[in-house]
Amino acid sequence: MIKVMLAVPRKGNCLEELQSFLNQEIADMYIFPEGFLTTDYLQQALSIIRTNRKYVITGYKDLNSNGQHKALVINQYHRNWDVS
Repeated sequence: MIKVMLAVPRKGNCLEELQSFLNQEIADMYIFPEGFLTTDYLQQALSIIRTNRKYVITGYKDLNSNGQHKALVINQYHRNWDVS
């Protein structure tokens, strides 16, 4: 059985919030809201997710594409899917 957590992060430092949720280790899959990340923090966020070996679904704001909102799925095998 997969445990899923619908994360409701506080506004502010998205990387700290991401790390805080993943450190709790209460779920196998974490779902974060639309716009939780931006492309400025995306590579650092991917590193945190991979280190914690979790599944994450999140929305991010692509600042390189006029702020277009996109979805991202990351699995424990280090694969990313940009599903915009």
